[in-house]
Amino acid sequence: MKSAASDRGVLMVTGAYWPELSGGGLQCRTMIHALGDRFRFRVFTTCTDRRLPRVSEVEGTPVMRVRVNVASRLSKLMAALRTVRFFLAERHTFELVHLHGFSQKSILMVVLARLFGKRIMLTIHTAGSDEAVAARQLGWLTYWAYRQADLYLAISSRIAHNYLAAGLPPTKVKLAPNGLDVARFHPPTRQQRQVARQALAPLSDDLYWILFVGFFSREKCPDVLFDAWLRLAELGAPPTGLIFVGETDSEYHEVDKALAAAITARAADLGVGDRVRFTGPMANVESAYHAADIFVMPSSREAFGMVLVEAMASGLPVVASRIEQVTDEIVDDGVTGILVEPRDPEALAEAILRVLRQPAEASRLGAHARETVVSRYGLEAARQRWTEAYDSLR
Repeated sequence: MKSAASDRGVLMVTGAYWPELSGGGLQCRTMIHALGDRFRFRVFTTCTDRRLPRVSEVEGTPVMRVRVNVASRLSKLMAALRTVRFFLAERHTFELVHLHGFSQKSILMVVLARLFGKRIMLTIHTAGSDEAVAARQLGWLTYWAYRQADLYLAISSRIAHNYLAAGLPPTKVKLAPNGLDVARFHPPTRQQRQVARQALAPLSDDLYWILFVGFFSREKCPDVLFDAWLRLAELGAPPTGLIFVGETDSEYHEVDKALAAAITARAADLGVGDRVRFTGPMANVESAYHAADIFVMPSSREAFGMVLVEAMASGLPVVASRIEQVTDEIVDDGVTGILVEPRDPEALAEAILRVLRQPAEASRLGAHARETVVSRYGLEAARQRWTEAYDSLR
């Protein structure tokens, strides 16, 4: 029997939802699974894949998709009308509107929520675009809507710091790092590792494979990793290969299509193209962690670093950029991973080489990383944080 709390409805509003991929949408899906026994969820999301139905159920959760072309005023107007129609028809099924990130569609959702007496919670998923400073720069209406949330979830201490620095009420913010299904992301058995390697092209066992996961943006810095990788041969490292998992060619504004093309061209010119693999986005991304030997996150900016946590849960030794109040709170340098300064290919190469040359240390780093993630970021801890947040808005 479900608890009385399961009668409480929550509308999740996100920029993409399964099977389309986004960081906020994936966290939304994870937590719907974790809290489905306590709350009734439905999802409202924008959509770019025309093959997906506008109304459906995904794993038992009702999902409403609104297709929108941000370059078309007519498309945005039609999306707004569909949003209003949806809200009016379904408003009796939820008490709380939970915004995952903040964008133009959030303004209309906030207006509707206020008109019909719904509580509003905003999870700040992305450093910069989801934060108060960016909302203020977009004008008074956007900033008014941003300030209407009854509670803000900051996924890292850096996000919480930026919230407070913007002069917003301290009583309305709660630190709530993302949660991870540590049963899905786990160290592989030998057989799982072989299956994963065969599925990716296959991957040669004669190389150590270095993994990057993330969309190709200037701030994710895949080009910095590629530069560091080229330096490994000069440092006398054993033979290695690179696996790039993530979107390389998309209309999403942060994706820089020139990055993957430049890396591909340089690898071909240097005769190492066969050791650089691009998979595109992967729904079963856990298999990429199973296939790799080392994970590297060279980003210069992150709100949290979910892929870093996924890699650590998978038992991989990790090398990451030191981002104050973000990665330095996830990784204990030298204990659960190695941190280097951002945009420094030489330091990145040295850190990777350290892992390659010391297999025992690499195993130790991976084991301690797994223990840390299970205790800090496992679903039980996240479930408690989200339940407390929802209950505080009753």
